[in-house]
Amino acid sequence: MVKLFRGDGPGLEVIVQQALDQRRTEHEPPSSSQLIARDGASVHSVEDSASAIVHEGELLGAVVVLRDVTHQRQVQERAIVAERLASLGTLAAGIAHEVNNPLTFVIGNAYCIERMLQRWEGLLSANGEAGELDNAREFVADLRTGAERIQRIVADMGVFGTSSVDPPALVDVRASVEWALRVTANAIRHRAQLSVELSEVPPVVARESELGQVFVNLLVNASQAIPEGEAPMHSIRVASRVDEHGGAMVSVRNTGAVIPAAVLSRVFEPFFSTKPPGQGTGLGLTICRRIVASLGGELKVESSKEHGTCFEVHLPKAALTRSGRPLVETNEEEQHGRVLVIDDDPAVLRLLNQLVGRKHEVVAVDSATEGMRLLEEDHNFDLVLCDLMMPGMGGEELLRRVERRWPRVAASMVFMTGGAYTPAAAAFLASITNPRIQKPFQPIALMSLLQRGLRERKARESGNGHGNNGSQHA
Repeated sequence: MVKLFRGDGPGLEVIVQQALDQRRTEHEPPSSSQLIARDGASVHSVEDSASAIVHEGELLGAVVVLRDVTHQRQVQERAIVAERLASLGTLAAGIAHEVNNPLTFVIGNAYCIERMLQRWEGLLSANGEAGELDNAREFVADLRTGAERIQRIVADMGVFGTSSVDPPALVDVRASVEWALRVTANAIRHRAQLSVELSEVPPVVARESELGQVFVNLLVNASQAIPEGEAPMHSIRVASRVDEHGGAMVSVRNTGAVIPAAVLSRVFEPFFSTKPPGQGTGLGLTICRRIVASLGGELKVESSKEHGTCFEVHLPKAALTRSGRPLVETNEEEQHGRVLVIDDDPAVLRLLNQLVGRKHEVVAVDSATEGMRLLEEDHNFDLVLCDLMMPGMGGEELLRRVERRWPRVAASMVFMTGGAYTPAAAAFLASITNPRIQKPFQPIALMSLLQRGLRERKARESGNGHGNNGSQHA
């Protein structure tokens, strides 16, 4: 077995004495080895084979062939990692989609119960049951708190399943860091004391999943630089501030192993890793730097015995405004309209009928097929609130059909989604400008979204000189 080599690339002088000493009498299949450069800067994977040279029973020497398969192994490892991440993303998004539907009606029903308790307050107090009313309020508050905790957990999982085809949007950097801290909390607590100081920074234009991936990777790297079981002696410090250019800066500093100055400039190279063999693919920092650079930012690193190792993410502040307005109440005149609601979950449909029906005329159906049938009979709806993923015909197919028949109705469709867990669904959402809302949602956010949709429809109709939903097609 060859163990050492000199230099840092293929075609190097090797020590073959061990192969000679094995006195191989015949050609053997290749075996695998890990070769470490004498300067410790790189590790190569090789396959070696040896054939003995024997004359009249005497060993004269050996032919040893070494083949550097480092790149091949790294490509294979990269493919395995990519496949695992893809599987994780599919699983996470699928679970998120299944959980978000029941969470929608749990949160929504808690909201409705709170409203009912407000109306019953006078009656219950008059009957001497004020204590029971307080208990009911506490139960509902606990119910909402628990549901919202589940919502945050599901949202954390859903980031892994977010497709890269999702368009960039305004991202709260501090929220992204906080998500990464939650995801990596268990890995950090066994290795270091965590210190977090997140000052306010401007939002950036990014894909939330990619930005979260950067911070998760930096935190995992920081924890792995510290031996397990030495948490009281080490620290990981995470901070954010406005940098000298007015952008957002996030730093992740650890007191673990120092990166040697000789290799510090190489840490962003593809497949280069300072971790022991088998503990890293050498791709994490490369991907992080690519993501940060694609956002117009910079990823920096410094390492010293005095200050530890620190990675800094610098991101330019958003130069664009959010394409969709925030879901908040406004002082504009409240709009009332006729709304077609489509969702295949009976409990969600009942909730939507209750919520939307307080302000608007509602027709609720449990399938896109039934919704299309109603539109064939009467397409005089101001809005169509439609779930995206449904058995049979989904929201995408319904939109395409409505676009061909009644373009102005198609422009007024609003989508609900519990997680676009297929590439086709994610690509569809990225390709349209229709408003959408993520399940589970707060009822006030849904009602604000519908108000926005009605105002925009009114503005379109006024601008086009139309006063009704008339079709452009027979």
